Amino acid sequence: VEDKEITKIERLISYTIIISTLFILANITFPHNFSTRYPDGDIKPSDYKKGMGIVDCFEEIYKKTKESVDALEEYIITIKTNKGAP
Repeated sequence: VEDKEITKIERLISYTIIISTLFILANITFPHNFSTRYPDGDIKPSDYKKGMGIVDCFEEIYKKTKESVDALEEYIITIKTNKGAP
């Protein structure tokens, strides 16, 4: 297998990991999207304090989100530089 083909495969694997990570993060955070906007919901904005899972894991969620978005931006730049080659 040529080096160029390996590079394509590596980029595809990288992209798959990035998208999978962002999908998982979206599933973790999505339910909280509405509860902070509508105080009459099941979870009220005042409920967000230490002891709540998403609050306790905020730093890790933020770190993984930033890493994934940065990696996705880098992937997009690579694709544009290589004229659309995956």
